[in-house]
Amino acid sequence: MLLRRLHALTVFATLALAAPSAIAAESSKTTTKKKLFPYTVQDEPFSYPAQKMLEIEPAMLADCLALETKKASSDFRLDQSKMNKKFDYQEFLRYLHADSRRNGDYETGQEPALQKWILEQPDNSIDPVKIYGEAIRLADGNAWNALATIHQLLRNHARWWNDEDYHFKSDRTQARTFWNKFIDIRGDLQERGRPHNGDHEGSWYRIWGMMLYRMMQLDGRWLDFELAQSPLNNAGKNCDQGLTECSLNIYCEMKANVISFAAEAVKPLLHMPITDWRKAELNRVGAGAATRMISKLWDQKFTSENPYLEKSCKEREYLLEKKDPTPRYDIDGHMVFMGGESSLYIPLR
Repeated sequence: MLLRRLHALTVFATLALAAPSAIAAESSKTTTKKKLFPYTVQDEPFSYPAQKMLEIEPAMLADCLALETKKASSDFRLDQSKMNKKFDYQEFLRYLHADSRRNGDYETGQEPALQKWILEQPDNSIDPVKIYGEAIRLADGNAWNALATIHQLLRNHARWWNDEDYHFKSDRTQARTFWNKFIDIRGDLQERGRPHNGDHEGSWYRIWGMMLYRMMQLDGRWLDFELAQSPLNNAGKNCDQGLTECSLNIYCEMKANVISFAAEAVKPLLHMPITDWRKAELNRVGAGAATRMISKLWDQKFTSENPYLEKSCKEREYLLEKKDPTPRYDIDGHMVFMGGESSLYIPLR
């Protein structure tokens, strides 16, 4: 069965890469290409770019998020019923993809409160653990809603200028005020100058979106009480088509990794000017962190009383220095993708 699932995953990956090309080709018959980025970083630059390359260690981040969840409530939940509309798998996928044909956005109602908290924080102070800690408190321990609140709020603030796919009112000054509250989680932002071209806003929201996507794959079977108490002892229980829990988890992890890559790979097909492979890296961080976080929350030995971990989280030990690669350039002077560590410029023609 696992082999059949892996074959299906291969087909899925092919479609994920091919379908946007067909969509783009069809839309080009009736519409003209638009410039997707109406302003440049020089218009409203982020004020606090890190001066060294950074990367997030997903396991450590997951442990910190699990700790914040335990601190907020001992009753861990992934309740998808507390949003503004009924959860539907396919519709939520359209929402995550920002499909302009989606039937509105999924909201929790806690976005205004989280935004108020963000704007009250000092500049360059909010890290992933801090914002999750506030979101999980607002969500009363519902981890799904905490992630959904962060994703919805940050994505709207990052893409407010794209009024075809988003419906959120903001302006450049408000955007700069908002995003200056957040630390740099990449270290290769455009503000450092060439060859760096990282997107501060776009990088911050995608981790949470990928965590939501990965948790969608749980589909209830991992939340069964008995299974949660002893996953390995219940191998195969509640699994479709007879897959063991282990093989199903491997399949879902591989599927998440394919999506992590495909989300960036399709951009040239959609006439988007930049493919940022470090965003694919952040997608993988989100997928890995979601799996690890759920595992820690299942562990009955994992409690909110963990001073060593709390200290590590406050000191941001999940944010590591990454070796800054020596860039290479094509004949047009654009930096070329190198082994997942840098980005590929694809200029609009």
